[in-house]
Amino acid sequence: MSQFPGKEQGWVLLVEDSWHDLLLMSYVLDEQGLRGSVQCARSGKDALKILDMARTTGKPQLNGMMIDLSLPDMHGSELVDAVRHDRFFEGLPVIVFSGSTTGLSERERKSLKGAALAEKPIQFSQFQETFISLLRSLLEPGDFERATA
Repeated sequence: MSQFPGKEQGWVLLVEDSWHDLLLMSYVLDEQGLRGSVQCARSGKDALKILDMARTTGKPQLNGMMIDLSLPDMHGSELVDAVRHDRFFEGLPVIVFSGSTTGLSERERKSLKGAALAEKPIQFSQFQETFISLLRSLLEPGDFERATA
């Protein structure tokens, strides 16, 4: 059995430190039957370790990342920068799914190097709909471009 979750189509790395948001996301994943398609990291350091394992094994395929900006050990833009400077992951689809995207300056937006931005909705129904739509866009080939256009 693989160290990584996911079906043959691949998996998504979710980087989120909030227990509250992780509980909501877990509920949605269970409801949609997608829990096995997501690997969670609670910090930038943990995410980099998981990416290192993915680079080493290469299987199953990592389809993309969803990153919160407010991580305990680094800003989400630093993690995006590390991913973009890694030849193995430089073209990996990245979605910044955070409660703090609207206040970003132009310089901060540029530092995200082409990552798609999505604000976490406050209402649970909107949160659920947005989260599952973004996740499916990463899991289903071709949907990322449509979901982030």
